[in-house]
Amino acid sequence: MTPSAGYVTLGGSIIIGMIGAIISQSFIVNIKPHLPIDDVVDAFGCHGLSGIWGGIATGIFASHQISKQVPNGLLFGGGFHLFISQIFVTLLTIIFVAVMDIVLIKILTIVLPVSVDNKRLVAVRSKNI
Repeated sequence: MTPSAGYVTLGGSIIIGMIGAIISQSFIVNIKPHLPIDDVVDAFGCHGLSGIWGGIATGIFASHQISKQVPNGLLFGGGFHLFISQIFVTLLTIIFVAVMDIVLIKILTIVLPVSVDNKRLVAVRSKNI
């Protein structure tokens, strides 16, 4: 809901929040267990996916009556312009975050050597299962 705050109606915010919760919960329960990722606090499932949805949802639910700074979204007769813009900006944000993550991880591995002991990792995971 955060990306849309200040641009959508109360009803729109409730719908965005409900759909965001469904997307996050579905990913965390159904998809994440099958992925080889280590996200114990579900940061991506909760904040990443909900943020992506919230950014795109702005193009659907934005209302010029709520904020004069944005045109109407799809549901208020604004056409596809804002919706396509929100998708484009959301994709740019994903690319920016991915590139910056790679750069920062590379810098950190130079300054602070990071290694994972695979034998110990397997033992810890099997003990927790």
